[in-house]
Amino acid sequence: MSGNQLASFVVSHTTDAAHRYSALIPIITVLYAVALASIIAVTLATKGKSANALSSR
Repeated sequence: MSGNQLASFVVSHTTDAAHRYSALIPIITVLYAVALASIIAVTLATKGKSANALSSR
């Protein structure tokens, strides 16, 4: 999710040479938060469908 291409892009486009790699931390945090939110959304959506399928049998 936060591979070498993303890291290379951010590091090469960061103007402050002293903090190039620390610029990755917020970006990676946002990506992991989006991944967590999508996992939770899919889990909640499938729980509702499986409960409805069981109750209709």
